[in-house]
Amino acid sequence: MAETWFDASKYFLGDMFDITMNCIFRNTVQDCAADGKAGVLHRQSELMREAHPPQAYDALMNLLSSHDQARALQVFGWHDDTRDAAVIALAKQRLRLAVLFQMIFLGSPSVYDGDEVGVTGGDDPYNRATYPWADPDAPLFVDDQMVVLARRPGNTSALTATNNAATPQTVTLALRDLPAGFPLDDLRDDLRDVLGDVQGGWADLGQCARAALRGARALWAGAGQRSVVQRARARPGGRDRPEGGVLVAPMLP
Repeated sequence: MAETWFDASKYFLGDMFDITMNCIFRNTVQDCAADGKAGVLHRQSELMREAHPPQAYDALMNLLSSHDQARALQVFGWHDDTRDAAVIALAKQRLRLAVLFQMIFLGSPSVYDGDEVGVTGGDDPYNRATYPWADPDAPLFVDDQMVVLARRPGNTSALTATNNAATPQTVTLALRDLPAGFPLDDLRDDLRDVLGDVQGGWADLGQCARAALRGARALWAGAGQRSVVQRARARPGGRDRPEGGVLVAPMLP
């Protein structure tokens, strides 16, 4: 298998290459998906078909992205600093069109790891971002002062929040971000022995203050605990949470 950026048909005479990355396909399909002319796509496809032996043409590795050039989404307009929702939506739509053609065209569709879930990235090395595997140890929330973690040592589950700021901080988590199977019905405030309950899509860790043990908070769940329902509080800024349901664990003031 070879990697060539040009018409490599002269190497498919039976004494050199068996297959190569089809960069001509990449360039042509990207241009067409980004409002280029379909006629050009057809002519380039016919050029490749006429230049290659059938057994090679039918096996060319048709790619849209690679580690050598910007990812397809970047080419289609979604850059690292893009914030315009319409631009992002158009880039995604162009990628879907390109992938559709990639899957139905003769040859071997070759998906660059991460393209299938919309990884972006410009020229090398930014196009080499790894696949965004879910990290079970990744923080549920992190900023300049706060870190919130979910931990499951043995049969115990815990949500922990640490704060190095001089003032109390409030953290609200979307429950969908918690690990699968996390026991949301039996969470207890470890320092104040306050029970919480879940009624909707949010977990409120209340306030976490800095000072000795008050700089860390833990909610933990174990067998045999009961839970009580507490009323949801408003979001910072005065807006209510959707559904009004939260798991409330007030932090020390």
